[in-house]
Order: sequence, then C-alpha cells, then structure tokens
Amino acid sequence: MPSITTLKISQLTPYLYGRQIASRIVVTVRNNVKSEFKIIKEMNDHDTAEIVKILICKENKKFTIYSIYSPPGNKNLCLDTLDITSATVVIGDFNAASPSWGYNYYNHSGRTVEEFLNSQKLELLYNPEDKKTFLH
Repeated sequence: MPSITTLKISQLTPYLYGRQIASRIVVTVRNNVKSEFKIIKEMNDHDTAEIVKILICKENKKFTIYSIYSPPGNKNLCLDTLDITSATVVIGDFNAASPSWGYNYYNHSGRTVEEFLNSQKLELLYNPEDKKTFLH
C-alpha cells in the first residue's frame, strides 16, 4: 500500500510518497511557500509508473511540478495525464534511453518521453558535459 508521509525538516516541508519496496518520490518545498501535494497516478498490476503533482503558490503566481518515477521496462508512462502550461516543470526518473540525453540507443520509454517533449511546450534541460547519472 502506498503511503504519503510529511516529515519535519527545518525550513522545508518534504513530501515522501511511494511503495515501500518499489519506489519513493521525495519533493521538498520551503515552509514559507504555499504548496499542495496530489497523487496523480499510483502503481498497479498493469503498469508501475507513479506521478505526483505539487502546486506551488508564491506572490500570486502558480507553478506546477510533476515528479514521475517509472521503473525499467515500464511500457505505460501515462504522460497524457499531465496538464502542461507555461508554468509547468516535469522531473523524474523515467528510465528512458534516448540519444537526445546521452544514450546511444532508444528504449520504449525514451521514445515516449521524446515524443511527449516534442508535442508540448517543454524544454529538455540536458548538458552533455554533466556527469552521467544513469547506471544501466
């Protein structure tokens, strides 16, 4: 059973969500910033992607952050459930391989994420000089 836990960290409100065994998503927001946490997609028997949404309100401006975890081999990222605006940031561990972000091959998730990026008003933040974070 997934759980949502709010931990106490000085000057931050951390939201911890996920299954005990498969994954965890952690997002922290400064205490002086109004935020709202919502589960968009939970793992189930058919696919294993998890998506959470954090709505941030500061100085009469609203921003949406989606955090996504998709384990290796997942075929259903459910990116069509995201409401993308000019004030949206999408972050996560997609386990997605694409030459656009440093792989020399594609996998299913890589193609899905790349198609999603190309169909939305989103920009990929990737610097080939940065240290690689993927291990497989």
